[in-house]
Amino acid sequence: MSDLAKRFMDLFVGLARAHGEYRPTGKVSAKGKAEGKAKTLKEPVTEKLWKDHLSGRLGLGIVPVDDEGLTKFGAIDVDIYDLDPVELEGRIRSAGLPLLLCRTKSGGAHLLLFLKERGSAREVRSRLRKYAETLGYPKAEIFPKQDKIEDDDCGSWINMPYFGDSRKAIREGRELTAEEFLALADRMTMIEADDFEGAPPCLKAAIARGVSEGIRDNTAFAVCVYCKARHGEGWQDEARFLIRKHIPSLDKEQALKTVRSVGKKASYRYRCKDEPLASLCDKERCAEAEYGVRERRADLGIRLANLRKIKTDPPTWVVEIDGKDLELKDTDDLTLQPRFRRRCFEEFNVWPRAIRSRDWDEIIAELGRNCTDLSAPDDAGRTGEVMGQVSNYFGDRMRAKHKDELISGKPYEEDGFLLFNSTFLLDWLKKKRVTIGGKELWNVLRKFGAEIVPKQKIKGKAMRLWKMPSDGFAAQTEPFDVPEIPKERKAEF
Repeated sequence: MSDLAKRFMDLFVGLARAHGEYRPTGKVSAKGKAEGKAKTLKEPVTEKLWKDHLSGRLGLGIVPVDDEGLTKFGAIDVDIYDLDPVELEGRIRSAGLPLLLCRTKSGGAHLLLFLKERGSAREVRSRLRKYAETLGYPKAEIFPKQDKIEDDDCGSWINMPYFGDSRKAIREGRELTAEEFLALADRMTMIEADDFEGAPPCLKAAIARGVSEGIRDNTAFAVCVYCKARHGEGWQDEARFLIRKHIPSLDKEQALKTVRSVGKKASYRYRCKDEPLASLCDKERCAEAEYGVRERRADLGIRLANLRKIKTDPPTWVVEIDGKDLELKDTDDLTLQPRFRRRCFEEFNVWPRAIRSRDWDEIIAELGRNCTDLSAPDDAGRTGEVMGQVSNYFGDRMRAKHKDELISGKPYEEDGFLLFNSTFLLDWLKKKRVTIGGKELWNVLRKFGAEIVPKQKIKGKAMRLWKMPSDGFAAQTEPFDVPEIPKERKAEF
């Protein structure tokens, strides 16, 4: 057990000064998730903790990112309790992704990535996010959760595999022993984070050749331009890390000066005519690189990326502007260039350059092709606003005890449905400052099962009624408390 614990400890290297502790309670939530008590301890990770974990006495959690913002492993947390791990592991291998699947305590999966050497946590998070999207889990949690850790913080930890006889890895349809898992993980640690993914080929080639004294400053400048384009806000930390890693001979003060210089302007271009980039230039491949140089590309003076569509009604759009999120009020704010430029100025005091309509359309089309759809809370958007007040209408009003009371505006429950008159509901919504017509109200309610009831006579009056399934609408069972008002005292003379 001692040798096994040491090998696990060497594999899952993270924050050394703190760890997580998980004690299972044996209970299972209504959603099927195993419950337990978890806490973070500001104490070093030791071999004894690993022994206790592997023996099933006490669960251990490791924070993947260390104090330098580096990590040697990461994970995608697929938190789905009815997951088919064999099917998912097959898809991972078919896609050629360097991930090892381990079952979690709740029946989901941790998809683990191991690096040969410590790499940037930001880079590993970016890579794992792409893997998650490839596998169809764009909303899965990614570990490390932080790019770096503040001095007084401990970051977020993740439960370790092989807790006693559980949380085992699965490969080609069968569970692996701890020894088999370690052997396979060792073979997969040849994978390294791609520090320059999407960079111009000339920059990649210059770094691969080694950076000599005469080209250090220009190479460091190109690294900064690349990091600013790729990472947006917080790019300076990434640039300093890459310069320190790949151009270690560059003086620290000069490196900081270069980073500050590139940070002074909204955008800088690569110095393609200077060495080492000039002699290594490949224009065609550079134009294809995500962060390369595209000739004739319209320049807004800002970097647009990561468009997300939140499925409210109507939809809400969020796009990154130089690494910062800009929320757009409606689709016209996104697609109409004058309105988009105005929103940028209102939010960030940034005034993008005006470009030709054709070029603008190409940019919007490219953003749309890579757009991520996100679900919205049930109460978001126009439909959510209306249904929130409809729910209050059915919940706040006393239910009619007799059908005849429908004439006074009270909803009446019958055979699993709430009968009501739309006029009373429209009046209620108007008082709640929800402006809506009968046609729009009907279109909203029918999405939730509303039906029209043939006209009925209520106390001799013909009424057109609607009905809604009563599930989800809590009834008020008691009247409101009316405070007792003391009798006015007679004046004394």
